[in-house]
Amino acid sequence: MGGMGHPDTVELQIRVRDLERSRAVYRRLGLVELATGRANVGRFRCGDVVLMLTDRGSGGAEAHRGAPAGRGLGGGPLLTVVVRDIDEVLAYWLEEGMLVVSGPHGAAAGRVFHGLDHDGHEIRIEAAPTASA
Repeated sequence: MGGMGHPDTVELQIRVRDLERSRAVYRRLGLVELATGRANVGRFRCGDVVLMLTDRGSGGAEAHRGAPAGRGLGGGPLLTVVVRDIDEVLAYWLEEGMLVVSGPHGAAAGRVFHGLDHDGHEIRIEAAPTASA
């Protein structure tokens, strides 16, 4: 048997300026929040992926260099979240004052829009496929 095995979970960590505000956004998108036991970390499970939000002030090279929390469009990871009601999410996105950078429009996978969260992280919001009649 070769290789190092198959990981059970992939964890993506992003730094945020306001942890509580960011946690509220990801809860509203339907990600399941996990207990962390740490005040400066939020963790969310979505399938086999865990999204970890860390307060920018919690350390790390970016915090020490004074880098912004988010790198904005094209400068960091693209997180795709598949939702049941894209119109509800879009309304929430706009109510929160977050930027929509494209869409909503149709795509091969269904309706989709790209937005930037409060920290400039690019999020692709995609409508869940519906059963055809």
